[in-house]
Amino acid sequence: MREYQRLVREYQRLIHEYQRLMREYQRLIHEYQRLIHEYQRLMREYQRLMREYQRLIHEYKRLIHEYQRLAHEYQSLITAVFIYLNYPLTFFFAPLRLCVT
Repeated sequence: MREYQRLVREYQRLIHEYQRLMREYQRLIHEYQRLIHEYQRLMREYQRLMREYQRLIHEYKRLIHEYQRLAHEYQSLITAVFIYLNYPLTFFFAPLRLCVT
């Protein structure tokens, strides 16, 4: 009879241990699922940020190109103004040069 009672206690202890392990297993499964969802959320955020980064790079290159175009246009305008302002002086000083030589 004692052996039987010992076996029953051991069996109950094993059942309790099994239940404890099952609760721990369920807790770990929930934690794993939570981490998967967090990972997926972070990946979506990362992809969104990468798209934004690519858009900004594209916009930056477009602005550089526009800046270069405007710089060239400005340089052409300055050259044209310089030529326009100096052109009449060429005719004014041309006769003087002929007199000096």
